[in-house]
Amino acid sequence: MLRGKVNCHRKDVICGDFARHLDLIATGGRDNLVRLWDYERVMLIHEYKAHDTEVSIVRFIEPFRLLLKSDSSGSICIWLTKPHPQGGRLVTTFRNVLDLKQCTPISAIDTYYNEDTQEFLLFLGDELGSVRV
Repeated sequence: MLRGKVNCHRKDVICGDFARHLDLIATGGRDNLVRLWDYERVMLIHEYKAHDTEVSIVRFIEPFRLLLKSDSSGSICIWLTKPHPQGGRLVTTFRNVLDLKQCTPISAIDTYYNEDTQEFLLFLGDELGSVRV
């Protein structure tokens, strides 16, 4: 093990991601929190409240300074991250709603960015078997 830290969340850590371009680690847990860590010092930089449900996915959106979170209710939040001057600010939030009746939890997220065309795609897969771009 190169680095380690105990008691990073009050409950289980169930997801995480690493941003090479920022040297940051994001963790999400059953305590409804997303925590942002400095990789070199394994030091807490910022804490994001994830509404009232446990975090299921955290993902850095490269090459940007953005962090995406999805929780067990199907809610998605995107925040600016450090070292952006407004790091910690909520950029947008939306819910994975296929119809007006229910919000479905997301089980998979991926992104694609083409620097030449500046095309950005967000891929979502949910618990009902739907895939959206």
